[in-house]
Amino acid sequence: MSRLKLRPVSEEDAPLYHRWRTDWEVMQHTSMTTAVPTYSETVQFVQEVLIGQKAAESWMLELSTGRTIGIASLIQIDVENQSAECILDIGEKNCWGQGFGQEAMRLLLYRAFEDLTLHRVQLRVFADNVRAVGLYNKMGFLEEGRMQEALLRNGRRHDILLMRLLRPEWEKIAFFQSEAPGSVDSSPED
Repeated sequence: MSRLKLRPVSEEDAPLYHRWRTDWEVMQHTSMTTAVPTYSETVQFVQEVLIGQKAAESWMLELSTGRTIGIASLIQIDVENQSAECILDIGEKNCWGQGFGQEAMRLLLYRAFEDLTLHRVQLRVFADNVRAVGLYNKMGFLEEGRMQEALLRNGRRHDILLMRLLRPEWEKIAFFQSEAPGSVDSSPED
């Protein structure tokens, strides 16, 4: 049984999401920019991107205790071509290294491949984010390309990996063959 559920992002999540977005330790491996957003910019992002975008779905990662520990999204959902890009961030640092990323990715992929019947899920990850690259490899993602020296951090250039998982590959992974993992609340907020 999963320790997590995915619940739709709401405007009430803005303060917590802002705390994560302004914590460099959290964002250094996932944000392309080093600029720190203002609270009003975060609220606008939550409203317009996380909630308001038609070709995207975003969820907060919630423990069975009700504690919210991160965020997961499917963006650029292309129904015609059956593809999307996924994003996963565990914002609560004391939850790192406890397997929540794998559980969240499992829920996200179930939503993508089973509920949305996608054929392809892709992602971008900083090549030096060893923990994330390891997770994605474990989940069956394959490196499809590399954007060389696409990121500048502290005067050094870093690569960004392009990874993908196709439905036939996903179907072969044993731990996806059991019943639906945890829960994904895809109902819209009232």
